[in-house]
Amino acid sequence: VKHIIIYKQYPDILQLYIDEYTPFAILKIRDGCLLLSEDGKILKKLRTLDPLQLPLISYYQQFGYTDFNAGELIAFIDISYTLSFLKVAKDMGLIIDSIDITGMNMIALKTKDKTYVFSTDKDRNLQIYQFKTLIEQLQVRGQFYISLDFRFSKPVIQTQEK
Repeated sequence: VKHIIIYKQYPDILQLYIDEYTPFAILKIRDGCLLLSEDGKILKKLRTLDPLQLPLISYYQQFGYTDFNAGELIAFIDISYTLSFLKVAKDMGLIIDSIDITGMNMIALKTKDKTYVFSTDKDRNLQIYQFKTLIEQLQVRGQFYISLDFRFSKPVIQTQEK
């Protein structure tokens, strides 16, 4: 449960409004996976991959099944950045299939045919701004691309011929 709001209506009525966490991504671990919320809270531990159509995060170091418990917050900066980038991508209508975190400075969001690469070494808000702006510009121009890399001072676009 994320929030509970209770309203009292006199003389004898209580109204409850409950806001629950929703599954946002799956983090692959050594003996199963963790179902994560948008802010990195572990909603559930699973021994097998969940059939939900959620992005699968592959982390460069494998956590064990007993390292975390449901309800805990995963407080790693690279996972926090990843969830932020994933939220922006989903808000823009991109369908992210998988995410590879190959080190502290490389986060790759992958769709069926495109890759978006980010870094924890660069300001998160700047990368989000560049991501939104560049996607909008490329869509307006109708320009096809294979990958966008935001790790450097200027984004790098890898294009393909139509």
